[in-house]
Amino acid sequence: MIPKETLPPTDILRQKVTGRGIKGDPVGELGGARWVDFQAPSAFKGPRIEPAVYDALINEGAHTYVAQELQPYLNIWLKNNPGKKVVNFHVGEPSEIPLDSYFSEGIKVYTQRKKEDFGYQSTKGREDVAEVWAGHINRWKIYADPVQPEELIFGASGKTYAIMLGSVLRRDGMNATVFTPMYPGHAAAAMEATSVNKEPGKHGIYGIPVTEKNHWMPDPNETAEILDTTKPGFIIICNPQNPTGGVLTKETAKPFVDHVKENPETVIFEDLVYHPIVFNEKMVTLAGYKEIQANVVGMDSLSKDSAVTGARVSALVIRNEIKQVRDAVLAKMNHLISSGPTPESVIAKGALSVEGDREIVKRVDLYKKKKDTVVEAFNEVGLDSNNPGGAFYLMVRVPDGVTASKFAKLAAQYAGVTFLPAKNFGSWKNADGSYKIKNPKGEPLYPEETAERYIRVAYVGDINDMGDGIRRLAPLIQQLGGQAAAAAA
Repeated sequence: MIPKETLPPTDILRQKVTGRGIKGDPVGELGGARWVDFQAPSAFKGPRIEPAVYDALINEGAHTYVAQELQPYLNIWLKNNPGKKVVNFHVGEPSEIPLDSYFSEGIKVYTQRKKEDFGYQSTKGREDVAEVWAGHINRWKIYADPVQPEELIFGASGKTYAIMLGSVLRRDGMNATVFTPMYPGHAAAAMEATSVNKEPGKHGIYGIPVTEKNHWMPDPNETAEILDTTKPGFIIICNPQNPTGGVLTKETAKPFVDHVKENPETVIFEDLVYHPIVFNEKMVTLAGYKEIQANVVGMDSLSKDSAVTGARVSALVIRNEIKQVRDAVLAKMNHLISSGPTPESVIAKGALSVEGDREIVKRVDLYKKKKDTVVEAFNEVGLDSNNPGGAFYLMVRVPDGVTASKFAKLAAQYAGVTFLPAKNFGSWKNADGSYKIKNPKGEPLYPEETAERYIRVAYVGDINDMGDGIRRLAPLIQQLGGQAAAAAA
C-alpha cells in the first residue's frame, strides 16, 4: 500500500502526466470534465493498449458549462440584480415534473416492494417491459412494420447504446457519417466504429452539414454526394435533431434510403429520443421506410418527452433480420454492466402506456407554445432564430462582430441568461488549438468559424421566464449592433 503522504496533489499529478501545468491551462472549453483529465493513459510509457478512439475524447459540455465557463459572469449579474432570477437556456432539462403515469407506476413499484422489481434483470431487459415498450413504439408508428418485443434491448442510456453499437461495428476501413453540428455522444459512437488503423487526430468520420440556409436540414444533393463518395458503413442520425431542432422529411431522407438500398451492409443508428416532440407534419423516420427498416437501429428513451432525464433507461430496436448485431451488442453490454436498473425499467411502463402517450401529446402542445414564445422574443430583440421542426432546441445567430462564446459570457454578465455556444457540437479543440476530430482529409467536421456564429437554445424553462430573459438581452444586442456598425464604418 502506498503511504498517503507520497501521493502528489491532483494538480501536480496532472502536471507530471501531461507535461503541462494547470495554472493558466487553456483547456476546459467544453465544460464538464477538463480535457486534461483524460490525457493520462496516452502519456504513460509502455505498450499502447487503449484503442485510437481515446486520442480525441470529448465531453458533452452542456451539463456543467455554467459552472466552468459562465458562473463568474453570472455572479456579476446576480450582485447587480439582487432577487432576480437567472434564466437558463444552455441545457435540455425540462422544467416540468415527470408524467403522472410515470409517478403512478413508481408508487406502485415502491409500495408493493416485489423482490423481482429490485433484483437483477436480463441483459436484454424484462419481457413485460419489452411488451409495453414495443406497444408504445408501434402506436407512434416509428417503424414501417410493428416492432416485436424480442427485438428490443433496454436498461442503459441512449448514448451508451450508441457507443456500444459503434464498438461492435468497428472494422478496418470503416467510415461513418454524422450530422454537423452533432450531438457529442454521436461523435463518440462514430469514433468507436472508425478507430481502427487511423492516424492520430484523424478518423474515418465525415460530416453531413445541417445549415441555417437549409432551415437546419441537410441538403439532399450534398448528402447524396457525401454518401456516394465516402461509402459509410455506419450512419448516425438524430431525428428530430439535437442541437438544431431540424427534422427529416421525404426529400431529405431520400439520399439515406437510396444509399442503404445500394449498400445493404450499412447500419443506421437513428436517435429518436425526441420523436414525439414534432411540429413539422412532414417529418419522417428512416425506420419508417419498409425497404430499409431492417438496417435501422432505432433508439427511444423516456428522458425528454417524459421529463425524467435522470432515469437513464432507453430502448434499442434491432430487427430480427440483423439479429447478429443485437447479439453482439448484448455481449458488449455484458462486458460493461451486470444489469440495467430494474426499478426504473419497471416504472417506465407507466410512461410507455396508452395513458402516458396521451400525457406526452399534451406536453408537445406545451412545447409548441414555448417554442412560439421564444422565437417571438428573439425576433423582438433583433436576433435571427429558426422555427424548429421538432425537439426543444433552436439555433440563434449571434450579432455580427462577436463570437458565440463571447456572446454567451456577455449574456450571462449583463442579462443573467445562459446559452450554449454551437462549438460544443463539433468544434472541439486540443490545448494546442488543433481540432480533436478531423476527417481523413484532415479537415475539421464543424469548423470553428461556422460554429462561433450560433448559440443553441433549449426552450425547456418556464414560458414566462424565458420570454422575460430574452427581452433582457435587448440593451446588450443594441450596444453590440452599434459597435459592429462603428467598426464597419
